[in-house]
Amino acid sequence: MAYYGLAWGMVGGHTVVNTYTNDTFWILYTVTGVSLPLAVLAVYRHYAAKTDFSYPSIVRHLFKQILKFIAVCGILIKKMIRLIWDIMQGISKGVKDIINASNPKDE
Repeated sequence: MAYYGLAWGMVGGHTVVNTYTNDTFWILYTVTGVSLPLAVLAVYRHYAAKTDFSYPSIVRHLFKQILKFIAVCGILIKKMIRLIWDIMQGISKGVKDIINASNPKDE
């Protein structure tokens, strides 16, 4: 603390939200600051009671999630390739139509 020139009373200090009489932000700040950590804790306790948190089960769940991620990436890549292919076909058809419409042999 002496290195930074700060008072020892600042050790362990937390940020303070300054509220004004017409400011209702403190309600949102308090509700979020209290309910969000409690909700995360409740969800963890709910799933911790249902699941076995051993290394094999964690590896198995991680492997399943990786496979799902790879499958979703594969589907997205396939759709992107199809979209690019359709765009290229549309462009080539448009160019051919323009060339056929401006063909001097028809005149």
